[in-house]
Amino acid sequence: MDLALHTNFFNYLWTNEIISIIYEESKRYTIQKNPTYLSNKGIYSLGYINRNRIPISKIPTEKVFNKMERGHSMEFVGNYNDVEISVTAWKDNKTAIMAPTFAGEKPLGKVMRYDK
Repeated sequence: MDLALHTNFFNYLWTNEIISIIYEESKRYTIQKNPTYLSNKGIYSLGYINRNRIPISKIPTEKVFNKMERGHSMEFVGNYNDVEISVTAWKDNKTAIMAPTFAGEKPLGKVMRYDK
């Protein structure tokens, strides 16, 4: 197999224009993860986050959370660049941590789990 043939084919497909378009699109989606940027545009954000992404976290460790009953939840509200973020953790099969800028833990409601 001729390596030069593959390299020429790659260079034919990936022009500088295509690479710059991919770079700009990737950069745009990276910026949108910032809650301040989205809030300034009038867009509320919601996303699941890993526990290690929260500096100085008040959320109990996974070991402590596993001792709590299923459905238990707790909320901590913080401020990041004048944007209020509600970090909510709840126990289901595993602990889920969510950080929305538009909603919190309340109101709580009971729902039935789907059972076949």
